[in-house]
Amino acid sequence: SFSYAVGQPPRMWQFIAEEWDDSWVAKAALVDSVIRSESDLIGESEIIRTLEEILEASPDQHGERSLLARAYQDAGQSRNALREYRYLLRESTPSNELLEESAKLMDSLGLSWEANNARERINN
Repeated sequence: SFSYAVGQPPRMWQFIAEEWDDSWVAKAALVDSVIRSESDLIGESEIIRTLEEILEASPDQHGERSLLARAYQDAGQSRNALREYRYLLRESTPSNELLEESAKLMDSLGLSWEANNARERINN
């Protein structure tokens, strides 16, 4: 029941996301809640699929795109993560944390020129 779910934020957001299936906001809150609480309510592949759905419906959600880049990286999908980081570097005003994350990935893929460009943007 919903009253039980309120005490467990990931379950609450899962309930709301199921009730309002077409709401990307509820799905985003579910993913964020699962990640923050380190819950195993939904798995890595489900997190990725949900974030992809959100971004398909609303591509300008940079916070969700950052989560997707990290999820791809955690899943060992470096090329997919790189694609998302490149999008964020091009289409948003990334935080210093995101710039450093993207630079580390780029370095690990042998893209030192891009990594250096990302690092040059830190604190600028």
